[in-house]
Amino acid sequence: MNNFLPQQVVVGGSWKLLSSLRVNADFTWVNWSAYVPPVADVQVQAQHPAPQGGWPLGIAPPTTPAPTVIIPIQMHDTVVPHVGLEWRAVSLPKCRRSCGRGNEYDKTPIPAQTGATNYIDRDRHAVSFALGSARWTSSPSSRAIFASTVTCS
Repeated sequence: MNNFLPQQVVVGGSWKLLSSLRVNADFTWVNWSAYVPPVADVQVQAQHPAPQGGWPLGIAPPTTPAPTVIIPIQMHDTVVPHVGLEWRAVSLPKCRRSCGRGNEYDKTPIPAQTGATNYIDRDRHAVSFALGSARWTSSPSSRAIFASTVTCS
């Protein structure tokens, strides 16, 4: 089993547009060009001795199959943008309620497939929605936070 996880570098920021509205954005560079596919190169040689009395008329001995040409995959690095908005609907000294929405677009690192080998992948667009609630007393240790996120791809 091969479980390749490429290295990534993320640069992002968060900006307060209004007192109750914040926009968050980041860009993730993903090093897909380092991927080495787990493809086996198998060479087969057929050796079948003739039966006693030789091969019957009309039957030829099996031949060695032509080798499969493995076309190396040339995956390219990608940059994945993420953008999100957070709106604080309620912002009181001891209570906060917020909701958010986010987008991600992840383009496949695999080029068009034209050979006998096919690596299956697709571009992905994910949308997320979030609801959050925080409540606390004067003691920081008694703070309670609730958050829920739903992601649709």
